[in-house]
Amino acid sequence: MKKRPEINVRLIIFLIIILLGVILRITYFNEEGGDHLTYKTAVTQFLSGENPYEYTVQSFKDPKLKNGYAYFPALLYVQSAFVKLNQAFNLDWPTKYMWKVPILLADLLIVAIFVKKYYKKDYYFALTATTFWMFNPHIIARKEYVLYDPLAIAFLLLSMVNLGKRDFLNGIFFALSISFKSFGAVLFPLILLKSGKKLHFLLGGMLVALLISLPFLYDLNTYLGGTVLVHAERGVQGRPFLTFLSYFGYKYGINFFQSTHSEVYRKLAIILSWLSGVALFYKKKNLTIFQLSLLPIAILTPVLNRTHLLWFLPTIIIGLYDTLKNNRKYFHYALCGLYIFLFAYLYTWNSGYLVRDCSMVSIEPSEKALSETCSPRDEFSFSHCPKELGKCLPHCCVK
Repeated sequence: MKKRPEINVRLIIFLIIILLGVILRITYFNEEGGDHLTYKTAVTQFLSGENPYEYTVQSFKDPKLKNGYAYFPALLYVQSAFVKLNQAFNLDWPTKYMWKVPILLADLLIVAIFVKKYYKKDYYFALTATTFWMFNPHIIARKEYVLYDPLAIAFLLLSMVNLGKRDFLNGIFFALSISFKSFGAVLFPLILLKSGKKLHFLLGGMLVALLISLPFLYDLNTYLGGTVLVHAERGVQGRPFLTFLSYFGYKYGINFFQSTHSEVYRKLAIILSWLSGVALFYKKKNLTIFQLSLLPIAILTPVLNRTHLLWFLPTIIIGLYDTLKNNRKYFHYALCGLYIFLFAYLYTWNSGYLVRDCSMVSIEPSEKALSETCSPRDEFSFSHCPKELGKCLPHCCVK
């Protein structure tokens, strides 16, 4: 008599978690997001033979224009490819749906990396990491799925999990990550140092940079202006941690002056992350080397939008595991603490901070800029905005 095949309960649990995460994402497929029209305009221009970066450069000069597509063109190519496929098969599928497909695939790729690296080695960590990501604080707290960041996160993780092996391929993955969103650049010195064949890594990255830039190299100034230089003047945006502390704590003497010195903070965030990564590499703090090198940019950056809190989550999760895997209790405490903190920060994030003239105001319900200035200073030399606008931070005005 043949034995009945054993039911792999572990695998079933794993697949259920993934399936539920996919279903959760599909329920938000009908959302467009604030930049959807920007992407549609850029794709239309690109497929029509125009250079979308011409409008981008102009839009950042003219405040009356809605900001144009200001990223490297990898996402533009992906979105354009889906538009062409949609036309080829006469699907008549709205872009708000079809452009979610590559994001969902990127989320599944992140899970696949967890599975490949840890499923057999440590099933419970693989399950924990997968659950954390599929039900990450952003999608639970904000109840939306309009971000493209998982594309960059997936390729960055691919580049990092096999450092020292297949360096040319790792260079390709790293450059692809940068081409979707440039946040991975903060880890560049450290990843390069940990690469076995550094020249191979650099060649792989340069190949990608060249290939994705080819259609725009005929007008290099516009290309660089629309992808890099338009970000050079960015001040406080979103909800940076130090601005958040200043906003609620200035009456108690807490003031980090981030709005008036945003350029200094932005440069320090990058430079200190690079330097700390290099220093940790030579100190051979292997277990937390990537995670600790991220602290300067996390604390100091003057630009922190909601989706930015997802950027290095897989890296942090793996770092916590490598550091605390011999003490599971503290690992789970740390992971729960991280989740609760991010959830609370995102859940209460109904407005961001924007500096206009002499005022920094909390804009509700949107984050669109207003031009009203502060009213006269009070006895503490702090300016106050009209009640309906929110309140000013002290460092928006000079005492």
